[in-house]
Amino acid sequence: MMSESISERRLKDQSGTPSANVSDVFKMLEKAQNVFLELTATDKKKYEELATQFLNDNRSLDIEGTEELLNQFNEINEHKVDYSVPLQDIRAVDFPRLGQNNKIEFKFDLLTDDHTETHATALTMYDARKQFLTKTFKANTYYEELFKRDEVEFALNNLRQLIEKYPDEKYRYRFVIDNKDDVEQYYLRAVVDVSRYKTYDNGMILFLALMGMEGYQNDTKNKFYVESAVLTDSKISLAFKSKKIVKLKKGVTVRIGVTVRNSEIADEAAEFRFMYWISYNGKTITLIDEPLFRVNHGYKVETNTQGLKQLGNISEREKQIFQAIDDARVYDPMKPGAMEKLFQSLINARQKLPENYRSKVEGLHGNTARNTYSLLELFDKFEGFATDLKNDEVLWDIRARLNNYILH
Repeated sequence: MMSESISERRLKDQSGTPSANVSDVFKMLEKAQNVFLELTATDKKKYEELATQFLNDNRSLDIEGTEELLNQFNEINEHKVDYSVPLQDIRAVDFPRLGQNNKIEFKFDLLTDDHTETHATALTMYDARKQFLTKTFKANTYYEELFKRDEVEFALNNLRQLIEKYPDEKYRYRFVIDNKDDVEQYYLRAVVDVSRYKTYDNGMILFLALMGMEGYQNDTKNKFYVESAVLTDSKISLAFKSKKIVKLKKGVTVRIGVTVRNSEIADEAAEFRFMYWISYNGKTITLIDEPLFRVNHGYKVETNTQGLKQLGNISEREKQIFQAIDDARVYDPMKPGAMEKLFQSLINARQKLPENYRSKVEGLHGNTARNTYSLLELFDKFEGFATDLKNDEVLWDIRARLNNYILH
């Protein structure tokens, strides 16, 4: 069984590496569109409208690291494909238990257009099994009960009968393809209604991010590079970091940036957030601010591209955050009361933070009676605990929580 994603790429500190051209960004958008083997007229119009919002020529983006970013993204996109097919082209094979958790997946044959031969055999991943059973026959809860009773064969026969009864119902299936040992293995990662599919996939969000940052750079003359990127078959998380270093009081320095996140398998808006890096005495911490704007998957292209103008708010937000950092005196020893408030805000976050993270914070909490920490030293330790867990969501949450602490 494959992992959460068939291909994960990570980039770090691309300062000094080549920039892509604007024409490369437009080519990436075209390749992303080609993942869709069938596009509705509305979907196709979205791609066309998005491209017309910006000037396409061979000028440089002038954002270091974007050449490699696009190369990695295009390679991952080659493993994705989209099909709109009727239920008669889905032949139920099994509900196997896979992985360490014995999670029940759906194994099926995807038939050819003439409904006679097998085009590929596929397995579900993420929540695709649940999505398939829910969207087709609103039957996932019923099937979960059958699985608990070990009635897999009954469930299979029941599903086959339903498919035979409603052969012409059509859905859109999003697959990723794992080419391992020269054998193509298809994995179904999402099932959606054909009429309700929203096309703000990672390619469109990456296009908006790169063109938005290029425009912001031109307006402000503040140059950026790709500080980090996490790319998978379903998600992107990018951070653009300013090359300019701002000096504050007592030798504290700050760099600003923008982070962009999107998930193709989550029906929610992509986010563009202000972020910043505080450095002092050899330590650097990363904080993530409130969203600058969101790209809503249901909004018109023009509405979402207009949102890029919110990047202009960075200049005003900079002033507010620089003042907050100076006021926080991140280098001074913290008072016990303030330190206790910060610890409890993390220890008590049971719904958001996992137990293994909170236990590390509690361990550090026990040492505060014997040690005096500055705010920056504590932030550095909290961020380090999250990094050790190798969980991007925990790290994201911690950086956002620490930002809220320093600003309020």
